[in-house]
Amino acid sequence: MTNDDVKGIVPERPRDAFSKINEWVKRSTEWRSKCINLIASENIVSPDVRAALISDFGGRYAEGRPGKRFYQGTWML
Repeated sequence: MTNDDVKGIVPERPRDAFSKINEWVKRSTEWRSKCINLIASENIVSPDVRAALISDFGGRYAEGRPGKRFYQGTWML
């Protein structure tokens, strides 16, 4: 794929790209609300799971075992 192939699909300016991605997300959400998708790999998570993933908690990780973590400050994980 060359740069010419993506012109018109992917905007060059970040603000325009955000608008385009937002449009795609809205269209996908609308499509999903009108059909029953039976593809297992495209399973939809519950609103509670989605809220947890977009929270600060969704980007955290802790290596090691409780009480012996490699990164301190992860007592709640």
